[in-house]
Order: sequence, then structure tokens, then C-alpha cells
Amino acid sequence: PLDPPRYEEIRVTFPADSARQLTALETFLASEPSSRLPGGEARARLAREGVHHLRRAEVWAECSGAWDLADSSAVSYDEYLDRGVCDDRHAEQRERIRRDVPAVFPNHPRFVRAAADARRRDAEAEAGDAASGYSARSDGTCAAMSVSNASSVSNARPRAEYCLLDALERVLVATCARAPQGYVASLCAVAATLLLVTEDEEGSFWILQTFRERLAPWLFTRSQVALVAETRAFDVAVERDFPALGAKLRAAGVSRPSLLVAGWFTRLGVGVLPGEASLRLWDALVLEGGDVLTQAALAFVRLHGDALVSVP
Repeated sequence: PLDPPRYEEIRVTFPADSARQLTALETFLASEPSSRLPGGEARARLAREGVHHLRRAEVWAECSGAWDLADSSAVSYDEYLDRGVCDDRHAEQRERIRRDVPAVFPNHPRFVRAAADARRRDAEAEAGDAASGYSARSDGTCAAMSVSNASSVSNARPRAEYCLLDALERVLVATCARAPQGYVASLCAVAATLLLVTEDEEGSFWILQTFRERLAPWLFTRSQVALVAETRAFDVAVERDFPALGAKLRAAGVSRPSLLVAGWFTRLGVGVLPGEASLRLWDALVLEGGDVLTQAALAFVRLHGDALVSVP
């Protein structure tokens, strides 16, 4: 938990921060197209101030290129979901997804199926059993639907279910069908965060593809060779730019500076940084590109490296 002085600082400064974000967002939305492109002044200011939470989903979808990717794809989200649900080649991955999703945010009420049982019963009593990419059984597991039912889920599926476990499974199963390497565990936390932010299953799927294909492709591979290379590049950057800090870390027994920020690279800060801080990191990642992650981690280690190595 936050210490009282820090909590009070956040409470006092939050309205001003929110006002600056709204101003930056209004400037961004009203600016010329060239200023909204990567490297543009309005886009850079929005990355510095952060995207206001009320428009974060919209800005992420636009600036990540998610909707452009969806428009240019010959296969729709529901068609990917059909393939992931019905293709026997994905059966093992579907089982892994079912095991992984309950553990992604185990203490978050929207990712605990029991917390949503009463809400689901009320919704089913009012509207009937809603169609979904998986049909929920009484034991909390999910079974694959037929092709004809799965292809029609987009119209029957609510935009924002209270329990997001089923939506998360569907997004990940659809990703299995699109991604050459299929499902990897690092997709889970990123997809869950996108669902919380966007409240939109299809939008989350397409933003997830931009993360996987454009913004941080090194994270979503089975071999993890690219991830190791990324962290090694970070270690080299610390030694080159902050040699004194590198020497202090080695003296403290930290052979690789990237160990101090491992969660930044393996989970993009999710579950490692405070909630709003991780979203601000994602704002910069979406608006400025994947190189921002390394630069932000370098700034963090430069500012807090001494405190981190002194923790018992």
C-alpha cells in the first residue's frame, strides 16, 4: 500500500494531471494530420502527458494502427475465432489458455468467475443464454462451439461483460489462429489489460495484434531469444550510458541491470508498476513506438537504481 504522504501527493495532484491530459488530448484531436503522426508535436505532447482515461481506448486503437490492421485484413475477428475454436490443431493451445486465464489477475473481481455468477444469472434470466465463443458449463470450464454458432457471436455478445474471463479466452483463441507461433503465455496479461481499458472484445483483439506484430514483437515468441536480446541491449546501454551505476550494481551482486526491470520487458509493466503508471507507459509505447520501453526503463534505473540495490 502507498504510504500516507505519497497517497496525499497523488490525491492533490491528480486533478491537475487530469486537466493537462485533457488539454493535450484536445490539442491532439484538433491538430493537423501530420502532427498526429509519429514524431509530430501534438502526438509527442500527448505521450508526455498521458492519454486521459475516458479516451484511452479510442486513442490506442487509432495510434497503434489497430483499425487499419483490421480493415486491411482479409479475415475478420470472428473468422479467426471460428478457426481457433474449431481447428483441432489448436486443441492443445486452447487447453493451455483455459488453464492460464484464471491466474492472470486472480484478485481482480472482473477476472474471478465466482464474483460474476449472480450478475450472469440475472443477465441470462433477462436476455437468455448469450452466445459466446465458448459456452460456460456449471463447473466453470468452457466448451468449443460449432462453426455456425461461433461465426455469429459478434451480434449476440455484449460489449462489456462483467466477468472478462470468457472474453479473454476468446481473444486468445482467435490470436492462436492468426499468430504463426500460436499462443504464448505473455499474451495473457496484455490481452487482459486491453479488455479492462477498452471494454471491447474485438478492439482488444486488434490492438493486441499491433502489440504482437509491431510494438513489441520480441515479447511474443516461444523461443524467447528476441526477449533475451532485448534485455541484453538494455544491459549494454546501462554500462555505456551510466558506468558508475553499472559498477554499483555489480558491487551489490546484480550482474545484469535488466534484472531490476525484468517485469517491464516480460509483462510490459503489468503487475509490476502501479496501475496508472503501467497505463502511462503503454500510452508512450503506443504513441512513440517500441523503443520507448527501453528508454523508460533506463530512466527508471538511473533515478532509482541506488534505492533498488539497497533493498534488503
